[in-house]
Amino acid sequence: TDPYTAVNMFENGELDFVDVPSDLVPEYEDQVQLYYDGADDFLKLNMDGSNPLHNKNLRLAINYAINREDYINITTNGIFDAGTRYVLPIVAGVEKKYGEEYPYEAFPVQGDVEKAKEYLNKAMEELGVSDPSEIELEFLTTDSDNSRIQAEVIQDQLQRNLGIVVNIKQVPYKQRLEMEDKREFEMVFSGWAPDYDDPYTYLGLFISDSPYNQISYKSEKYDELMRIASTSQDPRERMDAMFEAEKTLLEDGAIVPLQMRRVAWLKNPKVQGLVKSYVGPREDYVFADIVE
Repeated sequence: TDPYTAVNMFENGELDFVDVPSDLVPEYEDQVQLYYDGADDFLKLNMDGSNPLHNKNLRLAINYAINREDYINITTNGIFDAGTRYVLPIVAGVEKKYGEEYPYEAFPVQGDVEKAKEYLNKAMEELGVSDPSEIELEFLTTDSDNSRIQAEVIQDQLQRNLGIVVNIKQVPYKQRLEMEDKREFEMVFSGWAPDYDDPYTYLGLFISDSPYNQISYKSEKYDELMRIASTSQDPRERMDAMFEAEKTLLEDGAIVPLQMRRVAWLKNPKVQGLVKSYVGPREDYVFADIVE
């Protein structure tokens, strides 16, 4: 069902709960609830040496130049959470949620332009470039209107804050996936949704020999931490290793975390105990009941 039609059906009493498109959220501001659907979105930066992004300082400059708060306010009406880390904080830790046990903000939510320029200056020196405009990057994304808006916000922030040139390339979704798999990109908008309730489902992507590691990220330290995470029988040791791996990935600027997806939904007050899940089936009906 079309999401707008579904909202009308909820209004007419034909549905007991419904997800709400972000542009309708202001109309239902006092009624909507938000849930994480588990997915997060980020920019993959191709480090295979074919473009300037093999330079770590440039990758860090990009990460610090982005104001993620502005980004989500413009692109999602502020519904999504700004991604200042990579792993979704509400996945399971050892005794509590991962984010409670391992709080972390890799990059400031509003960015840090001064710090970004420091990294950019180092990058320019290492790349043998005298003017930021000599650094030109292609931003690959899909051909939807939403994708264009997202890309333009990033383009504007990077060009304004760093002075580099960012060219947007939009292609059909299927082609974007193919180009990602073939590593035919410099910077690409990407995302991941969890297969199970553990940080490994996110972090396993960037092990050196992972088929999902299209960015050519290679770190012996990261691989060793993930080896511990996959073999240790000690829950705390493996969780510590995964947190160190998450920090390593972001300290290397391997990806640019952007947002953690939240979905707005409306529910009939008579429906009690219905839980929205961030992994597996979207609705958990185990304790759901209709109370008249």
